[in-house]
Formats: sequence, structure tokens, C-alpha cells
Amino acid sequence: KGKDAMAQATVLREKEAAAFAAYDEEAKTNIAALAKAIPAIENGMSGSFLQTSEASMLRTFTMEKADLPDGSRQELLAFLSGKQADQDDEDSLPQSVQILGILKQMQDEMQKDLDESSATEVDGVKKYEELIAAKTKEFETLQASIEEKMARLGELGVANAAAANDGGDTADQLADDKKSLAD
Repeated sequence: KGKDAMAQATVLREKEAAAFAAYDEEAKTNIAALAKAIPAIENGMSGSFLQTSEASMLRTFTMEKADLPDGSRQELLAFLSGKQADQDDEDSLPQSVQILGILKQMQDEMQKDLDESSATEVDGVKKYEELIAAKTKEFETLQASIEEKMARLGELGVANAAAANDGGDTADQLADDKKSLAD
């Protein structure tokens, strides 16, 4: 049972590690794209940035996975597509400032999520290692107990055989003594 528990824990840990590795790689790629986008937009080079692969990755991320309000999502997608988003009259900030705010917020949230995920992964590895150590120790203790009991069983078997042999010898001696007495 202990070996089965260790095998199941290992399979689960491998799945968790693979899922974390995929998330980690994607998150770091997206954060790196944001790290390039923000300075480019701040320096007024948004046109040249929009032609990069990072801008393409941000468009894909924004469409598929970003946790943004619909208005912000549409504004960011319009900007990343090189189109001018509709400006409301009450909107007093220029579009690039708003986009910078959205991008910085996304970067902060993504970094926070990555940090939390990394901490969870470290905790998962630690718990797995503790479980394996405990189950290994339990297995070794039980194995030693089994070996000790098998040794005692062998010794008792030898002692029982010797007693049975002694009993047979004693019975033979008793029969001889009874015969001698009768004579």
C-alpha cells in the first residue's frame, strides 16, 4: 500500500509539475512581451512595436486569456491592431496613457499570479518530498519488522523441531524404561 501511495503521489506530482512548467513558460513569455511593450509605448514607438512578435503575442493573450473588462479589452485590442479606439467625450486621457495603464495593470497581475503559482509549486514539491520521505521510512520500518518476525519464526520453527525430536527421544526412552521395568 505504501509503494502504491508513493507511485500515485509521483504520478500526481509529475502532472502538477508539467502543468506548472507550461503555465510558467507562457506567463514569462507574456510578461516579457509586456516588458517590451510598455517602454516602447512610453517612448512613442508604438507603431514599430505593433509590428513585433511580442505585439502579436499580446493580441492573442488579450483575446483568449486576459482577465479584463470588455471596454478595456476592446480598447487594448484596437490599439494592438493599430486602429484608433473610439474615444468617449468624458475620456480625458489620451489613448496611449490608458493603454499604458491597462498594460501595466496586466503586467502586475500576471507577475503576482506567477509568483503565487511559483510559491504553490514550491510548496507542492516540498509536500511531495515529505510524503515520499515518510512513506520510505514507513516502508523501511515495516520491512525491518517483517524481517525480524521472519527470523523469530525461523528460530521458533527450529526450536519446535528440536522439541519434537526431544519428545520423540524421550518417548523412546520411556518405552525402553517401561520394558526394563517390566522385565
